[in-house]
Amino acid sequence: MRDISNGDDDGVGRLVDADDLVSAAQVAQRVGTSTALVLTWLKRYPEMPRPVAFVGARGQTPVWAWSELRDWLVAVGVLQGDTGQVKEAVELMSGREIAALLGWKSAGTAWELFQKGTFPRPVRMERPRVWARQEVEEWARTHARRPSRRDNPGLIPESSRVDT
Repeated sequence: MRDISNGDDDGVGRLVDADDLVSAAQVAQRVGTSTALVLTWLKRYPEMPRPVAFVGARGQTPVWAWSELRDWLVAVGVLQGDTGQVKEAVELMSGREIAALLGWKSAGTAWELFQKGTFPRPVRMERPRVWARQEVEEWARTHARRPSRRDNPGLIPESSRVDT
């Protein structure tokens, strides 16, 4: 165990097991994704555990307590809860990213379609909601048409609307 800064520059430290510390690269290796995606999660998801410290020559490399980060990864569906093993490499997408990918006008369209039972379940139900990219892309392949006005009036761009 060692006393380590929590990265908040508030002078408060905490005890962590040095063997429990992992870098973004180590997290990426353990969950089967890229280091860049792990760092994107840090920026995108405020509920992701904060790094316990920033290390390296310039103090810019985040390190986490694996035990805390593992719990979050289980909660969002990246890891299996009972074994801590990777379910599969899961790239998460926000409603905004889905809207951009599918040409929808509103980031809320994915959630509205899910509520109607016509879109995949989010990986995380509380805000910010995220979906597994693989499931979204599979849904897009099987639903060749874009949502019509009847599906989501007022939220579909004019160029994408299909009147039925």
